[in-house]
Amino acid sequence: DWKNPGTDLRSWRADLRTHLKDIAPLPVEAVTVEHLREVMDRVASRATRDKILRRCGTVFAFAEAGELLHHGNPARKLRATWSGLKRPGAVHRKALPYAEVPALFARLVAGGTGGDARGALALVVLTAVRSGEARGARWEEFDLREEAPAWTIPGERMKDGREHRVALCEAAFAVVRRAGPRRAGLVFRSPRGREVSGKALRQVLADLGVDATVHGFRSSLRDWCAEHGVARECAESCLAHRTGNSVEQAYARSDLYERRKAEVTDPYGAFVAGGAR
Repeated sequence: DWKNPGTDLRSWRADLRTHLKDIAPLPVEAVTVEHLREVMDRVASRATRDKILRRCGTVFAFAEAGELLHHGNPARKLRATWSGLKRPGAVHRKALPYAEVPALFARLVAGGTGGDARGALALVVLTAVRSGEARGARWEEFDLREEAPAWTIPGERMKDGREHRVALCEAAFAVVRRAGPRRAGLVFRSPRGREVSGKALRQVLADLGVDATVHGFRSSLRDWCAEHGVARECAESCLAHRTGNSVEQAYARSDLYERRKAEVTDPYGAFVAGGAR
């Protein structure tokens, strides 16, 4: 049940073929914890090790459900042996300080934005959506009435599976309009007419000489919120994050759309865009 079928399938196949080729010929029943430990010891990056082990665990869980594996999930057992070890601290993705975002945005739009990677990046900078949410944006998700432009991202395209409404500030509205004329399908397209890639957005940043990640613009907006007195629940809602425990979440059903627009979307958009049009 892939969230992004083409991308996820390619990624899984590449990981399994690259890292598990030595144990691939073995029946699942024959794979031991020691086999997996040897595989993981050859992977340099901790993040990659965690991802490979997690994916192995999914394969073995599927085998267990199909009664192809009877001695327990070796990936789960290996992870349990690591549970008592000191884990390194979280590695945060590089983000541009929010005070520097307006200058970056001015340079970005000066080079022209349309229905391509530059346009998708501009939308990320202004709205702090995730890269994939902007790159996969479709015309039918937008309400482009000038009095109240909005973007509704369906749950199947969101990380947590919940629909998310994004208010469009004046500058974001202009970015989407420049990507037109309005048509069905993808708003931002590669030269071959496909969804623009994450690499293409990263390349735009590299061409502009920016030492930050695309995802980091979410942190830029969050820091702006923190320093401008925006309530936590409103700031986190802008990032489509849940707040509070499960009971609080069950009762807090508003998406704070109007508050987000008034307290974050419009003022942050005006701050970022400045004189850039």
